[in-house]
Amino acid sequence: LDLIPLRLFSLLILIGDNIKYNLTQTLNQSRSWPLPGPGWLLCAVGNKLHLALGGPAIYGQQKAVRAKIGGRIVPTSLHLAQLRQLLT
Repeated sequence: LDLIPLRLFSLLILIGDNIKYNLTQTLNQSRSWPLPGPGWLLCAVGNKLHLALGGPAIYGQQKAVRAKIGGRIVPTSLHLAQLRQLLT
């Protein structure tokens, strides 16, 4: 049920500078993410702010391998503030 609202929200995030490039990158990268709804949202935010998201993660003692999406900048606390401003 959340697939359509997440995709619409992702498209709203992409509005602005470089919309064509960001949309193309989001569509290409979202195919590699296991969940379709959150994948679009993560790719849209990552491409809009040029943030490197995804990649390997460790949960407890288990390593999960996920696709790298978004840009090339490693996120910091400053980027969380930018993301909060973008989402509000």
